[in-house]
Amino acid sequence: MTGVGVADLKTKTVLVTGASGAIGAAVVAAIKRAGGKAIASDLKGRAGIDIALDVTSEADWERAIGGIDRLEGLVNAAGVAVVANV
Repeated sequence: MTGVGVADLKTKTVLVTGASGAIGAAVVAAIKRAGGKAIASDLKGRAGIDIALDVTSEADWERAIGGIDRLEGLVNAAGVAVVANV
């Protein structure tokens, strides 16, 4: 079995979570350079996103996915932080 090559992204749509962070933004840029369609998602109010999506919310997932006609890939680059004293 072979992996997906860069040329294979030309007709693909990929949802990227955490797209306003460094890793997510780099993934979005790479998908676009390869000719694919990247749907950038992150928390509401973050810069450079197409869809507001809190990855911890099932309702957000249902709303986000419900608005996408075709999706061939998902890159989960979102991080969830828990702030507490150790």
